[in-house]
Amino acid sequence: MHSKDYARRLLKRLDLSRNAGQMLDRSTYWDETVCKLYCARCDGEIFDRPLVALTMAKIAPRLALLIPEVAGQAGRLRHRSLIARAYGVLGSAYRAVGDLEAAQREYQIALRIINSEGLQGVELGTIYCRMSVLATCKRQFSEALELIDRALTIYADLDDTRRIAEGVAIKSAALGNAGRYSEAIDCCGECLDLMPNPNTWPRTYYAATHNMALWCTYGKPDDLNRARSYARRARRLNTTRRSVAVAKFKWIEARIMIRLGSTRRGEAYLLAAISRLDELGAALETALAALELSELWRRWGEWQKLRKLAARTYARFRELSADSEAIAALGLWLNASRTESLTAEIIQESQRIIEARMAPGSCVGKQQTGISTKR
Repeated sequence: MHSKDYARRLLKRLDLSRNAGQMLDRSTYWDETVCKLYCARCDGEIFDRPLVALTMAKIAPRLALLIPEVAGQAGRLRHRSLIARAYGVLGSAYRAVGDLEAAQREYQIALRIINSEGLQGVELGTIYCRMSVLATCKRQFSEALELIDRALTIYADLDDTRRIAEGVAIKSAALGNAGRYSEAIDCCGECLDLMPNPNTWPRTYYAATHNMALWCTYGKPDDLNRARSYARRARRLNTTRRSVAVAKFKWIEARIMIRLGSTRRGEAYLLAAISRLDELGAALETALAALELSELWRRWGEWQKLRKLAARTYARFRELSADSEAIAALGLWLNASRTESLTAEIIQESQRIIEARMAPGSCVGKQQTGISTKR
């Protein structure tokens, strides 16, 4: 088995976003350490580049299956654990692009492997975390909370503070989506208390900070300044200029500006967010942000701009997604925009359908999913 440093050097030789498939052709890459690092790289791409993450993650189970199994029971369990991890990563990548059925399928494969081998500990806790995020996407909040509580129990037994912090951040997403904003904010605070130093576990600290800003936008007017403060802190923590996260900061700030009465500034922020999300190929997020902007323009009677927005969003969504129900919802929105018969109810129904497909961390609309640390 390769060392971590050697495995990292191997992965650096490839442009994984384009050439990951080459790993299946060379036995040099058929190694447990390489596969673990590769799965982590897939997870890391999910929020910044979900389409890239999916392309990469499709390789993960095939790579895991190519790795020779070490003799003995311990070797078998390690190998099966690695395969389960790879299917879990693939499930999360499908979830990130809104294909919830495929995500459920891959998670069930991972869970079957874990259960059939009697695997416990981190791998079981991790798949519970991933499934909790999926349940939140489906708005099955009781199930989401039950799953994340199971994971937190496992992590507490392991005395694994890092994973406890991740689990608490995931729990905040389920609570916030369920409309339990005060509890969601408390969860974010608990998560941050576990990490006094932002550099200890930067991804989790960033997620909790971002989500705190998100949930505070639903509070009283006084909470909006708190939301802005956390949004700025989260922006400073994020160093990827072209990531989906950057667009979400604009989206959050747009909502804050609109609630404070600075609607034109909020409009500008929304336009910037939509442009960035479209560049990144984030079809669901782009559509949801456009729907939010269309409500402003509908109220203002700016039908010409609204028609152009709806037509561009609809065409782009059809390029990137084959989801017939979502396409139909956006088609209804487009037709109503063209005839100037668009109502708040049509927009809300379209938002509901799009939101049902959203991955945590993807939207800043009615369904405030927040960022999940369990990729």
